[in-house]
Amino acid sequence: MSLTRHFVTLSDRGRERQVHYRRQGDGPALLLLHQSPQSSREFEPLMAQWSENFTVIAPDTPGYGLSDPLQKTDATMEDLADGVMEFADAIGLSRFGVYGYHTGGGMAVALAHAFPDRVSAAAANGLVMPTAEELEAILTNYLPRFEPHWDGSHLAWLWARLREQTIFFPWHDRRLSTRMNFSVPPADSLQRNVREFLLAADHYHVAYGAAFAYPAGPVLPQLQVPTLVTAAALDPLASHLDRIGDRADCVKIEVSANAQAAIDNAFAHVLGYPGDPAPAAPPTAATRERPWQDVVHVDNRPVRLVRRGPAIDILAIHDAGGSASTIAAPLAKLAGVAAMDLPGHGERAPYLPDESEPASMADCATAVTAAAAALNICPVLAGHGAGALVALAAAAQAPERFRGLLLTDLPVLNADLAADWREQGLPSLAADWHGGHLSRAWHMVRDGRLFYPWFRREQSSVRWIEPDLAPRRLQLEVRELLVAEGAWQGLRAEQLAADPLAMLATCGLPVILATDPLHPLHESISLAAQKAPEGSVLSLAGTADEQAAALRGAVAPLLAS
Repeated sequence: MSLTRHFVTLSDRGRERQVHYRRQGDGPALLLLHQSPQSSREFEPLMAQWSENFTVIAPDTPGYGLSDPLQKTDATMEDLADGVMEFADAIGLSRFGVYGYHTGGGMAVALAHAFPDRVSAAAANGLVMPTAEELEAILTNYLPRFEPHWDGSHLAWLWARLREQTIFFPWHDRRLSTRMNFSVPPADSLQRNVREFLLAADHYHVAYGAAFAYPAGPVLPQLQVPTLVTAAALDPLASHLDRIGDRADCVKIEVSANAQAAIDNAFAHVLGYPGDPAPAAPPTAATRERPWQDVVHVDNRPVRLVRRGPAIDILAIHDAGGSASTIAAPLAKLAGVAAMDLPGHGERAPYLPDESEPASMADCATAVTAAAAALNICPVLAGHGAGALVALAAAAQAPERFRGLLLTDLPVLNADLAADWREQGLPSLAADWHGGHLSRAWHMVRDGRLFYPWFRREQSSVRWIEPDLAPRRLQLEVRELLVAEGAWQGLRAEQLAADPLAMLATCGLPVILATDPLHPLHESISLAAQKAPEGSVLSLAGTADEQAAALRGAVAPLLAS
């Protein structure tokens, strides 16, 4: 069975909280709980193997991956276990096995301890058991707060920290006695870890800290669930197993020969104590007051949506290098909007460097049309930047599927500007071993707020508008730009070769072209509107709320048609 992805909406102390999870297979339910600060993505290869025997369900634990955090920043392992059980209840699991790696190992033990009637077996691959002195040092040095800085310097720290973690344990204690016997991973591997870290952002320390502080020693003698605690011989946590004293008869301790042996031993353990079958995944419930995430499966492949409101009136398409998470605030404020990830972007970006996923404009347009069909909707199609051209291409493919087009910042470029973009505006952001690509990406995104185009950092190219330089927003856009490496350059290059005026002239749908009157392309966009048989121009000025109101009024006639 193919891997599927889902969201479930929970209520956490009166606040709605979404949990994202991966699911594969059939048979007894088995939860997989990941390490910090990763997500369930790390388990995809394991899920493909274990799904032959289990319905394998791997949630992003609270505050990691695409899951919302709990309501407390000082959550304990018991709090996190309660949160996981709330998730299990919401998707209808009755009795299930659980496998956890590192942080997930502590979570598995905490689940087994708190819910012995619900957990059929637990396997912890790595269980941290620090001494009091080690714990004090770790809580002081291991988990500093992670705040984005205006200059992007926090990204240099992050790269060095993730690299150092492969050399020393703990990473902040740099001595021969703490040196680990591992190779430094290739830059692409470190880059995937950067992405996972940035998804957790300043929440990364919560489950991490809870794992170190969890008093597993006093819990192990109390367990009533068949439990295996193991670790590979080279795992720095293998030595912690020697610190385990008393334990219940149902608890087995074993140092495994290597990483694969640890996985195989854990699999054999949970296989011997199967839980109950898992029911079908429930549909995602909308949140009431804030954007929410959903998934639609197209040709057995998941497509993530970021939605506002229970219905979908507008299907939004992001710019090259963006994602469903980077839709501009005015559009994101409208009820009835669903933004989707394009191929090669966001949650549809390849996981491994040798994976290939088409991201041509035609392929993106086909993906948009297929998503609308899978959702069984006939929306207004909204596209931004290169996404506006994707919207025009999708309308040409299937005009009956859409009510009209809302195109913001349509890239109508003259030949000289397009040539400059091709020459200077498509740099590689492939991971460097030293992390320099992170600084390049940060300043690309930041300079795009200050100059147009971003690579013309000169007086004549200054953008005389109030710049949005909020570090958190910049970090979001940098994260998604890096994820789409390769795909965004391809889509942008096709944008530069396209003829938006010809595409408008042949468009058979009503078109609204919207842009800020201070945008450098405002005049050319206004002239382009004359090429569309049913075209109009909307000037977006004022605050994001005022712009959203203008968009709402402009789109209303299209939705009523």
